[in-house]
Amino acid sequence: MKRLTILIPVILLLAFSLTGCFENGNGSVNKSIHVPAGTTSDHGKSSVNGSITIEDNCTINGKCSTVNGSIRIGSNCNTGKLTTVNSSITVGSNSNINGKISTVNGKLNLGEKVNVDGPITTVNGKIICGPGTVVIGKVANVNGHI
Repeated sequence: MKRLTILIPVILLLAFSLTGCFENGNGSVNKSIHVPAGTTSDHGKSSVNGSITIEDNCTINGKCSTVNGSIRIGSNCNTGKLTTVNSSITVGSNSNINGKISTVNGKLNLGEKVNVDGPITTVNGKIICGPGTVVIGKVANVNGHI
């Protein structure tokens, strides 16, 4: 009984902590995030078990990260760094990424004239860069193709 008395406040504290991390619609645990075309957000987007989709002509002033979901950035977008663990990242043409793009188990697909101010890396996947894409940083792949 004494363990239960200690465990309940700890669980409640963790639950409230997680809700604070995902306030203002900037993150999710088990849901995908969708940002409509033309949106400007002062905060990054994050999910654990969902994908992140940013439509065309958006500005996201922060990073986009997920663990078990893909990240799709539309054309003519500006974002911070993009990271996922178990999926792919796709960036539309004429977009600017201020930071690294990385995945562990997935493909990186950058459209035409994408500018990346940082490295792009994958461990188990493929890297595809469209014509006119500029990467300021290393392009690295451990077990895949570039």
